[in-house]
Amino acid sequence: MIMTALLKSRLLNFLKILSISKLSFLKICFDYLSIKKDIANKHNFIKIIPNTNDTETYEKYFFLRNNFIQHSLIRTLELDLHKESKLSILDIGTGAGYFPYICNFYGNSVECLDIAGNEFYDLSTDALSLKKYHHEIMFSKKLPIDKKYDLICAYMICFNGHKTKALWGIHEWSVFLKQIIQKNLKDEGKIFLSFNLEDDDLPFSNDLKKFFNSFSKSFSENEILITNNKDLIKIIEKNC
Repeated sequence: MIMTALLKSRLLNFLKILSISKLSFLKICFDYLSIKKDIANKHNFIKIIPNTNDTETYEKYFFLRNNFIQHSLIRTLELDLHKESKLSILDIGTGAGYFPYICNFYGNSVECLDIAGNEFYDLSTDALSLKKYHHEIMFSKKLPIDKKYDLICAYMICFNGHKTKALWGIHEWSVFLKQIIQKNLKDEGKIFLSFNLEDDDLPFSNDLKKFFNSFSKSFSENEILITNNKDLIKIIEKNC
């Protein structure tokens, strides 16, 4: 049953890759095979069941690794990062680091950030030779990074108090966004945010959706793209 679901998921992933890449589908497939092989080789030194209490993370990522790589490739294609080389990118909540690794594969310069304490994530990002910052996201706390990027991404966001009573609202998001825009985003740079669904099966409240819509482009039902134009901070402040 699990294997059937896994195969179905992989088929759907390749159909999505086909729909995005179109004429370059064969090249992207060869890229995927190369990326998959590279990551597997770099992961060889990581024991599948190490001497750790967190065996669940290891088992999940080794069993589902190809699926995670496919999802990360899809994310790269959706943002045209396979066409745009030499962009400076920050991936927030990077996990095992597959997305930044694939972006680097296409010639971009990517750094990543995640909380400390997950042994597999740290071993994986080290194996993939990624520059990584350890930091817990808080809306009122600036990122520990003194540089600006062309693109800042956050996928499957959990740092916003996901499924807790501390779920971020307009105030928290306005403070957080203003800080990273002013400190870490280049002029005309972009922020891509992909949200998990909350308990009501929605990515955010109607009020928060209205807030985001005032200055961002809806990429999908749970994803938004923000461009740092000269009036962005003023619009955020006006609508918060």
